[in-house]
Amino acid sequence: MRITRHLCFAIAILMFSFQASSVAGQGRSIFEIGGGVVFSGTNQQPVSHGHAYLVPEQPGFVFGCVQAPNGEWKLNYLVLIKHSATANTVFERGNPDPATSSDSSDGKIRLVNFNEEIRFDQSRLMFSYKAEFDAVKDKLLSEGMIFQGKRIDLTEGRIFVVDMTTETVKVHQVNMKLPSCNKIDLLKSTSEHYKIFTDRWLAETSEGSEVVAKTFTK
Repeated sequence: MRITRHLCFAIAILMFSFQASSVAGQGRSIFEIGGGVVFSGTNQQPVSHGHAYLVPEQPGFVFGCVQAPNGEWKLNYLVLIKHSATANTVFERGNPDPATSSDSSDGKIRLVNFNEEIRFDQSRLMFSYKAEFDAVKDKLLSEGMIFQGKRIDLTEGRIFVVDMTTETVKVHQVNMKLPSCNKIDLLKSTSEHYKIFTDRWLAETSEGSEVVAKTFTK
């Protein structure tokens, strides 16, 4: 039996981002800060994806969140990126398949599907997040992520350390508690706010993970 997914049940909110040109040879101080997309709907838990702090010669961050009933956001996953990009690096960001980033429901099952692709010159990172909810009870039934074509078990950690400075992009899964969002308002955060809380997240995860500490120690 064919199931029809009704995209009209979900509301997608695109968040403002500070970004600069991806044209090679144009020096710039940022690649992208902010951004992201939030999917929500009537009696549905808001789920977000693709918030980013990507700046030349600084550790990169991409993360997704979920919103609690009290309105506070909490991290759902956190990707820490080591890269060697400079102000003149060619930067591209998008979806491997834009048509598959969606939030759909047949009234019984809600499917959330996010895809991400980031490129610095010839180094490319691709990952995705998928979740299935009971649409009636708004209860999570299953979820998973894929990095560079490899399926990830999220029970083994939701923090990922990505090294894009090597010939082959390396991904390390870190099994530790996600940092707190500490009442961060994703709709109102400025580039300065992003810098503050991503610096805090890197410090917290470096204290709890040897992999993080070694990767980002200069």
